Amino acid sequence: MKIEYIREFIVLAELNNYTLAAQKLFIAQSALSRHMTTLEENIGAKLIQRTTHNVKLTENGQKAYESFKRVVNIYDSLSEELKDSHNGMAGLLRLGMLYYSIRRDYGNILLEYKEKYPDVKIECSPYQPHTMYQAILNGKIDIGVLLVADYLDLNQIAFHNISSDDTSVMLSKHHPLASKTEIRMDELTNEKIILLTEDFCYTMMVTEAMNRCGFTPKETVMSDFLDTVPFTIRETNGVHITGSGLTIPNYDDIISFIPIVDKSMKMAHVFAYRKDNLNPVIPYFMEIADMYTSGDK
Repeated sequence: MKIEYIREFIVLAELNNYTLAAQKLFIAQSALSRHMTTLEENIGAKLIQRTTHNVKLTENGQKAYESFKRVVNIYDSLSEELKDSHNGMAGLLRLGMLYYSIRRDYGNILLEYKEKYPDVKIECSPYQPHTMYQAILNGKIDIGVLLVADYLDLNQIAFHNISSDDTSVMLSKHHPLASKTEIRMDELTNEKIILLTEDFCYTMMVTEAMNRCGFTPKETVMSDFLDTVPFTIRETNGVHITGSGLTIPNYDDIISFIPIVDKSMKMAHVFAYRKDNLNPVIPYFMEIADMYTSGDK
């Protein structure tokens, strides 16, 4: 007896109409009729009374309907249990990504996760850091990437360390400091420091790092997002502090990135998720993340 025929019988019993049932099941009405005949032959009892337009369950059909629903529930539960046992987990994982660091943050982790847990569906969405933070809090994504400042109110969020990143100065190739191979923070004393208006997470993190370093900008100017920083650099000749390894496509000819040597300017780079998020696939992701990162923070 095929489980597919049992599922079809349940749909037919609930709709009481061959045409509607066949449409819902995406099969031909004639095929559905044949399947029901085969099911009755396997059971050894008449289950359906056919009329011109509708169907009606016989007494045995009603008993079969109630029993079949239990059978299908048991079958599906067992299938999920065996699938989880074989593959480790099934479900949905919603990831938030910083478009400029997707490969670094998720590359190897995501490839191995997909290979190890092929039945977990993964949805990926790009975010700016501040919108990532809100998406985590609002439950729109399960895991996101943040640059963390200690004084952000993140009591609801758990952190899993990706790395402690060095920092760089983003500046014009025509800036007097652009020829240097590394920069100290005291060399930026008289520079205009570009902060981000919309990306409050990033700005707070950079501000905290400067405080740790004992550095106070002489002047700050604001740019909306990271994407607009190159324009602000051209307009103001200011400099922007950012994570090491960052590049902005299509600006290689006008923008340079010079490493900052002050170790207190390091940035905490983390996977973040709500502490009350009970999605069972999250720990499996973090388990693999441990293989490529420095662990929990």
